[in-house]
Amino acid sequence: MEWSVSSVEPAQPDSVSVDIWGINQNGEKELLFNNIKNSNFNLSSVDATIYPYLQLVLNNEDIQNKTPA
Repeated sequence: MEWSVSSVEPAQPDSVSVDIWGINQNGEKELLFNNIKNSNFNLSSVDATIYPYLQLVLNNEDIQNKTPA
């Protein structure tokens, strides 16, 4: 998985991360990885037979300007 972020403001202390939830055949969700800040993340450890679906949650925070990170 690769993702990137671009800021509308110059060099601000924005915080951006991703949580990855696995969803099984019964629709039950389990948090597999949280607070991923690496923009190049290997998902090969996720067993697709157990979690055929993934849900990605973007977490962004800009404490200083209160704008999207």
